[in-house]
Amino acid sequence: MRFLTLPSSGFVLVAASWLALVSFFVWGLREPELLRLGRQLENLELGGDENASKDLVRSVRQALRRYPKLSISLAGSTGARLLEGQRDGWARISEGHVIVALGKQTPGQLRIQCDRRTTIRIGRQSAPLQLTPKAPVLIAIPSDYHDGLLTVVSSTAGSALRIEGVRSTEGSP
Repeated sequence: MRFLTLPSSGFVLVAASWLALVSFFVWGLREPELLRLGRQLENLELGGDENASKDLVRSVRQALRRYPKLSISLAGSTGARLLEGQRDGWARISEGHVIVALGKQTPGQLRIQCDRRTTIRIGRQSAPLQLTPKAPVLIAIPSDYHDGLLTVVSSTAGSALRIEGVRSTEGSP
């Protein structure tokens, strides 16, 4: 009967070095989180009428949790941005997601309008709100919004919404 001998320490060191090198290259080939998120958002914008996937919404929430100041660049100059694909600023959605750049403790209002009479709900426990066509409405942003990402649910199928911006009500009567 023949016994197997253990490999020498030199062989183990070389094998471990190769394993570490391969692991390093595999890690380096991964796409960075913010670059992937930017690519997904760009594809959504170019897609037109597409709704944001659950994976994209989850990725945006995680990124906003990790990088709180990211909401400022994602929301743009108006302070609010609809995540779903849009045509001429209008998005046809039954459920949408709005990125808001206010900060968790800052009270504010969302300026929103619709193309037909509809009822919307913003956030989790907000009361339903009636919107009339082409008349912009200021809606108080619920205090329970998460990570700068609000959910907007419209009751009218095929209605289009436009988010015109957000304004802080801090210090206002």
